[in-house]
Amino acid sequence: DYLQGKPAMGGLEISDSANRFSNFNGKVWRLESIKVPGGILKGGQMTDRGQFLEILKRLKTQIPLSVKAKKKISVIVSLSFSGVYSQVFSLPIINEKNLEEAVTLNLQMTSPIKAEESYTSWQLIGRDENAMKVDILGAFIGRKQIDDISSVLKEAGFLPIAAEPKALALARLVKQQAAGFDNNKPYVVLVLDNESLNFLVIRKGELYFEYNNSWPELR
Repeated sequence: DYLQGKPAMGGLEISDSANRFSNFNGKVWRLESIKVPGGILKGGQMTDRGQFLEILKRLKTQIPLSVKAKKKISVIVSLSFSGVYSQVFSLPIINEKNLEEAVTLNLQMTSPIKAEESYTSWQLIGRDENAMKVDILGAFIGRKQIDDISSVLKEAGFLPIAAEPKALALARLVKQQAAGFDNNKPYVVLVLDNESLNFLVIRKGELYFEYNNSWPELR
């Protein structure tokens, strides 16, 4: 770290009502947030790029890291809006090459968005030798949504390294930080905030299921 230099890195949550930045320096958390006026983002779609850009620029000025670092702040982007989908499916245990092909085929079949209009990714979350199967978590998002957000982030002084559903970030947080967490037990996690009411099912530390109700939808 001393010889190579450690870039400023943090987590950036983007939702229709607020943007939140977090950073852990090894000792304390730094948290900064800024409200997004209604209508600028709708389901992650930008209706006013100029205003959203100004909001992100103001958020960057609130971050102490940016005082020393005139360069872009690297961020892992947590997406908290409709249009971000996840799906778990099972496949028989097969060799690595065939698994890649089988996963790709299943992602194409289960994606709620046309393949040419979406970004997809996946990870192995479970392996059962007795049942001879593996569990795969796939994630999907519209290509235009993420391209537009990535573009405005870079212009505002952020460098998006990766993007993921908020549920995946929360599941990892529970696994790594929750007091008394037992990796061998399944959990139902209730997430209550000003965005939504969210239920997660976590098995062996991995996200298996998400059910989300936004407050506007409930109203």
